[in-house]
Amino acid sequence: MPQNVETALTPRQIDCLRLVGKGMRSKEIALELGLAPSTVDNHIHAAVEKLGASDRFVASRMLDRENTRQKMPSQPAAIENSSESDELDVQAPQTAGHSFWRSLVSMPPLEGQTNDLSWQRRTLHILQIAIVAASIGTAIMLIIATVMTVII
Repeated sequence: MPQNVETALTPRQIDCLRLVGKGMRSKEIALELGLAPSTVDNHIHAAVEKLGASDRFVASRMLDRENTRQKMPSQPAAIENSSESDELDVQAPQTAGHSFWRSLVSMPPLEGQTNDLSWQRRTLHILQIAIVAASIGTAIMLIIATVMTVII
């Protein structure tokens, strides 16, 4: 690992890794930064290789740790700032043009795509799949029951 993580990375790689740390997927990062998703993936891949990290999340944590380590001696009030940044993170999807309803009907990553969703988003997608499966099962049971009453 380089002595200073930030000097090893380009500004775009740093931007991408910071947004990865906020739980954003490549498509969301691309929208935020005005880039193509493949360009975001290239920046993240290059950063992961430069840092010698195993994946994008580890690289993001390395960048975050480096920033925290640099700020701690001169800024003892970092704990107060972290609570403010948590509040900003909660509001970020709304200000970035993402609506609550859009996130409810979005599809989970398909086969071959990296699943870099937060645990809340994963749980939401699992519930969506369960509701759809239960609805389909109920519809099939109603159809079978209707056919059986017509036949008998």
